Amino acid sequence: MVEAPGPPPHRPTTLTVDLDAVTRNAAVLSRHAGDRPLLAVIKANAYGAGSIPVARALEEGGVRWLGVALVEEGVQLRLAGLKTPILLLGPADPSQCSWLLEHRITPAVYSLRFLAALEQAALRTGTTVGAHLKADSGMGRLGLREEEIPGLLAALAGAPHVRISGLFSNLASADDPA
Repeated sequence: MVEAPGPPPHRPTTLTVDLDAVTRNAAVLSRHAGDRPLLAVIKANAYGAGSIPVARALEEGGVRWLGVALVEEGVQLRLAGLKTPILLLGPADPSQCSWLLEHRITPAVYSLRFLAALEQAALRTGTTVGAHLKADSGMGRLGLREEEIPGLLAALAGAPHVRISGLFSNLASADDPA
């Protein structure tokens, strides 16, 4: 096979991250947040910048929560020794509930099925797990819809080992000023 002449298939790209600047920027944002906890999203290996060193720099700068997309990302941070609370922004398979509990990763309750699995895992370990509700505010990706709220409230009444401490959503029209 003969290859056609032309440029290489990719550009040589380098990303340089100044971790001291990350720490300083986190400190500035933390001061502006006041008593409201600042959460920094570091999913996808901190968007390619290196989740562990970036998380440490953010922690040093006063960030009080880290957000990840996958259970595996949170476990990696815990195994690296990070103590900052971690919020799982994406879904977890019910089979991963034991990992969430073991590694102190705060899950998002995004369905009644997942809530039931989380309750069972917490019951088995004799613990109470803090969780955040993930609401679907119109994007249609992940989360509980408005019509599911009555069922959710009933399910939460039957889930004494799950304590809801937060709520979040991906805004369907974040750039719409209306």
